[in-house]
Amino acid sequence: MAKTTVTTTKTNEMETIRNDLKSLSDNLKSLTKHVETQGKYTAADMKARAQENISELKTKAQKNISHFQDYSRDQSKNVENEIKDKPAQSVAIAFGVGALISLLLSRRG
Repeated sequence: MAKTTVTTTKTNEMETIRNDLKSLSDNLKSLTKHVETQGKYTAADMKARAQENISELKTKAQKNISHFQDYSRDQSKNVENEIKDKPAQSVAIAFGVGALISLLLSRRG
């Protein structure tokens, strides 16, 4: 009888181990599916955030370009007004700058 009890105990232990392994396998499959799903959501979230950031950057760039265009237009008008107010000085400055550029370029060649 002792031998039968030992054999039954070993059989029960083997069955318990098989059940535990099957349960572990099922849990691993479930975890893998969960991780895949989370990965897809994370990738989708990252893509959406990136698109939002790009949209914000485009908006900021357009505002900066518009601001720069306004600023350059204003500065161009200021220079034009200065030239109209002081034509002789403007011609002298333009001549001096031209002579300086000519001198610098002639040294290069």
